[in-house]
Amino acid sequence: MTSISAKAVGRAIAVVLLGALTVTMPASRAQSSNTVNGGAYGAFVQTPAASLARSPFATLDPSGMGDAAAAAVNVASVLAAESLSSVTTGVVGENAASAQSGSTLQNVNILGGLITAQLVSGQSSSASNGSSASSDANGSTFAGLLVGSVAIADGVPAPNSQIALPGVGTVTLNEQIPRGDGQTTSGLTVNMIHVRLKDVLTGAQTGEIIVGAADSDAAFGR
Repeated sequence: MTSISAKAVGRAIAVVLLGALTVTMPASRAQSSNTVNGGAYGAFVQTPAASLARSPFATLDPSGMGDAAAAAVNVASVLAAESLSSVTTGVVGENAASAQSGSTLQNVNILGGLITAQLVSGQSSSASNGSSASSDANGSTFAGLLVGSVAIADGVPAPNSQIALPGVGTVTLNEQIPRGDGQTTSGLTVNMIHVRLKDVLTGAQTGEIIVGAADSDAAFGR
């Protein structure tokens, strides 16, 4: 299958965003009360039998940008994916602060084909101007997603859509975890696919698999 150059596209978008938003600000003010944070990764696995650290993991550095990429990841019988790309940008300006993060990966195969997708892209953006703050997952999307034998329409399902996986656990699609006060601070974690493995007898969680994760936070106090 022909792969889209996700890393090239992601980096280009990040550079444009950063260039458009950057405004010079006195260092003392930026460091005292106004901050941005961001991170993104394509895949994470934690089970009793196997594990994969957040990969490829991009975190916001002092330059205002971070990115990472991997040609493929493979955890036998648990997770396989190709063309993974993660990027995060952030800026504190004179009148506002904002951060954007995204992860993209292709040809995803989870638990031996129980869940597959041609494309997964998770996006998280946060902004604050000191009087209002908000976050969103605009740009997040799936293409060719199958859960069991059920095809999920291309695009993005409603936030926190949960599907039971009999004998396995549950999967949450477009998981969104918001935070902040909505005035000076806002943040959002997006996990496009979050599988929770559960013991069939007790229901206790025994592991998890996360695909397409993005995280952003912005704080701005006048």
